[in-house]
Amino acid sequence: MNIARLFAIEQSASIRVIFETLGRVVLFFLAWILLWLPIAIPLALKLQWCPFKASTPAQKLPLLILLYLLAPIVFGYEVWQSPLPWSSYGLPGLSSLLASVPLGILIAALGLAIVSGIRFQLGWVRWAPPEQDIEGLAGRTVITVMGLLGLGLGLGGVEEWVFRGWMQTQLQTGFDFWVAAAIASTVFALAHLLWDGPVGWWQQPGLWLLGFVLVMARWADQGSIGLAWGLHSGWIWGLACLDAVLGATPTGQGPRWLVGRDQQPLTGLLDMGLLVGTGLLVIGLWPQLLVAF
Repeated sequence: MNIARLFAIEQSASIRVIFETLGRVVLFFLAWILLWLPIAIPLALKLQWCPFKASTPAQKLPLLILLYLLAPIVFGYEVWQSPLPWSSYGLPGLSSLLASVPLGILIAALGLAIVSGIRFQLGWVRWAPPEQDIEGLAGRTVITVMGLLGLGLGLGGVEEWVFRGWMQTQLQTGFDFWVAAAIASTVFALAHLLWDGPVGWWQQPGLWLLGFVLVMARWADQGSIGLAWGLHSGWIWGLACLDAVLGATPTGQGPRWLVGRDQQPLTGLLDMGLLVGTGLLVIGLWPQLLVAF
């Protein structure tokens, strides 16, 4: 058998592996959506929600929470029937997650606090907390903050299980690490269009970068999704607190290319810089941070 024929056989095998890998990813999302649709369709009609059009939080959250509550069923089945252990999908054990997730939340919250402080000092945002009775204000604030933290952990956790856990691992069976990371980040970004509609295209570069930084966080955490889970949850939690608790309102005075578009995080260079800075931090300092704590 000559070298040319050996090369052709090897290339054919590689192409087959690539298609099998992509097929498993497509089937995963198809099964997840089909499981969701029977309940989602009547709920969507009641909420007057239409896919691939801009949706309000009141329309989006019930459907999103329902979708994510079903994710463990599909994710669990895929991992259960896989020859790979749970640790291969970024779930090494409870002790590892308990160490990484809180530190990720802390890093994300500190980064958001710094960026928000810059915006405030430069007059690009003002605080307008919702008017409430003074009596019991502290208690209600704590309940709101903790509730938003729980929501952030739930939403961020499911997205990390799916995109940085299962999907990244599956894609690496047919592609090298960097290509798999790029594909997973692209799918992650495009998935947001289901809720954001055409206006969501402005966020695509930022969402892709977010996904890629979270892949790097998994890599830095020795394959665990704990750090990525914490970062993602911390960003969701922080943004929700800025909006619901502090009433962060853009003043419209900052340059759009720097501060981004209204109600669209990750569309300005300031937010992009936060992601890049966080990525460099976790890649360079994560092992030392984990040992220190």
